[in-house]
Amino acid sequence: MLYPYTKFPLFLLFFIGFVLPVAQAQDPNVGFTNSITMAETNKSYGRDIVGRLTEADLLKRKGEWQEALLAIDKALAQQSEWIPGLVARAEILTFMGQNAEAETTLNRARLINERATEVLMSYKLKNPTRFLALFPQAWITERLPLPVAEVLWVDINAPDYDLLELDYFNTQYDQLIYAPDSVGVFDLIRLQLSEDIGDLPQDVDPYLTPETDVSLREMLKGNVELLYRHPNDAIYHYTRAIEQGTESWPELRYNRGLTFIFMNRYAVGCRDLETSADQGFRPALAMLKYLCNF
Repeated sequence: MLYPYTKFPLFLLFFIGFVLPVAQAQDPNVGFTNSITMAETNKSYGRDIVGRLTEADLLKRKGEWQEALLAIDKALAQQSEWIPGLVARAEILTFMGQNAEAETTLNRARLINERATEVLMSYKLKNPTRFLALFPQAWITERLPLPVAEVLWVDINAPDYDLLELDYFNTQYDQLIYAPDSVGVFDLIRLQLSEDIGDLPQDVDPYLTPETDVSLREMLKGNVELLYRHPNDAIYHYTRAIEQGTESWPELRYNRGLTFIFMNRYAVGCRDLETSADQGFRPALAMLKYLCNF
């Protein structure tokens, strides 16, 4: 079958926009828990390199593109294979009209790891669905007919599991084909695949039941908020899933970690990916390796 995965053309970045806000203002009623504070953003995890990315973003906002490029180049001088820095550099070069060098820079990032590069591009191009965990594997495996579950099950801990391929993510799409029809929660998950954001319900509660586990309920709400480009609200729901739910699925911290990274909050984002990877979630290990190597 055809999977919704294609390379993103670089020129689209010119129209879409550039590096996401470093830290967005938060509604006190929809915010992070005390365990995830802005102060943590300034701790370890290559503060100097991430600081250069932050500096470049602020310079871009002021229209100082050459200075922004210089800030990114200083970060890459410290770690030449940091994909977020390469993607940011390609964006700046594109805006400056240096398309050939921009494409060369982006290809450098893809050669390091195509999946991690496309993850960053996906949010900038407003379609991160293909790289999210749409649902927990442990949860759906219990709900598929046994023969189907056995055929589609992917051992993401197997030594030969190829992180550069789309095994896990494509399996999600296959599993949804065989999932029960006319079951609200599956209908909601399928709607996450739509290319038209207007197809997504802003109120997901009608698709859920009182028996829906808190962890799953909040994870799905977080996914919808992220697809609507409400990252703070997405973080809020992922955090509720982690702290108030009954499950400790690694997909929860994987999705929250990516969302933090989309917001340029690498310290807490990489910490979430590390926790998810420690739980055996190999996609998180791949993102940790290529987005947090600073």
